[in-house]
Amino acid sequence: MLEVVRVAVTFVLGLGACLYLAPRLAEAARRYGIVDAPDGSLKTQDAPVAYLGGLAVYIAVLLSLALALPFGEAQPAESPDLFRDPQVLAMLLAGTLFMSLGLLDDLSRLSVRDKLLGQFLAVAVLLKAGVSIQLVEMQEPVQWALSALWILACANAVNLLDVHDGLAVTVAGVSSLGFAVLGLSTGDLRMALIGAALAGACWGFLGVNRAPAQQYLGDCGSLFIGGLLGMLALMGRYDGGSGLGRLIAPIAFMALPFAEVAQLILARLRLGLNPFRGSRHHIAHRLGVLGLSAKQVPLLCGLIQLGFVGGALFGLRHGAKAELALAVTWVVACGVLLFLPAEEPKGDDREQESQAGDPGEQPIGVIEDDRPPAQSGFKAGKDPGGIGRPTANHHALGF
Repeated sequence: MLEVVRVAVTFVLGLGACLYLAPRLAEAARRYGIVDAPDGSLKTQDAPVAYLGGLAVYIAVLLSLALALPFGEAQPAESPDLFRDPQVLAMLLAGTLFMSLGLLDDLSRLSVRDKLLGQFLAVAVLLKAGVSIQLVEMQEPVQWALSALWILACANAVNLLDVHDGLAVTVAGVSSLGFAVLGLSTGDLRMALIGAALAGACWGFLGVNRAPAQQYLGDCGSLFIGGLLGMLALMGRYDGGSGLGRLIAPIAFMALPFAEVAQLILARLRLGLNPFRGSRHHIAHRLGVLGLSAKQVPLLCGLIQLGFVGGALFGLRHGAKAELALAVTWVVACGVLLFLPAEEPKGDDREQESQAGDPGEQPIGVIEDDRPPAQSGFKAGKDPGGIGRPTANHHALGF
């Protein structure tokens, strides 16, 4: 019972810290011109929107963990075998590297090569501390390679999902809370506390990120959140599940971000578009075509993610059949999303999307502006047809 209270307090600390910090960092971003400015092309929001939201989430997580984690106690009495300070410290250092890399990209537009090098550096910190895949018996080099791919996939999947006000933090908050519950159920206090801190910070950021957004996460926030979720998945002990469950459960905790990646690439390939160029086939855009409002999109996606997280926790307790049903559900969901209506590129749009340069190479809008935030739920506002366009400079690897 004491552990549950401790986790709940950590969640509240993260929530409160982000609610306090985010508006102040948004004000500072506007004062110094660190904003996502409309450009009349892809970025069609009504007014500049402040960045530095990811910095607020990062600081909120650190503040809550600084008060919650028993630093200096190598073997706390409540979980002597599970709490290993070197791994927790490595996760926080790697998260700091992800956040710093994203912040540099938000401010100066890093090349794809520099982004990948920075992300691999963060992963190297984790591997050095022994945070790697432990689900199956395999040789150490294979564990390292798969662990690196997993962390990079998680970080960039959340980055890719962050195209709509409140969407990424809503979904990430659900996943983080799921990891907190998993940590409590397996006796892993470190996972429970980190998951609770991240969930609180994510949902606290909704105070300024819900539609219409006053502040964006930016790459510094989406990379930090996605990277930390990937680390939590590697940390997890999936006791009680079958061999299949130990593979499916971590994926289920990232179900919606991975579904976004899968359906987006398949949709672009189906239409003959470059899968690594921006288009209007994100899940949020498709749901907008169906008539969902800017506030309904993150709510529905959060509920879908809650179903996958709940299914993963249920499957770990009820065996292979439940876990297999969860995997089939994810595949079906990807198929449904792929064929939801979306605005198809026509004429000049198709040529622009196929010939455009890497969006990540375009400079950020840095201007002085005191106008109110954009009124659209999409990161780049809405085009005349009512479909939100992805931000030109928003994705770490050019999605």
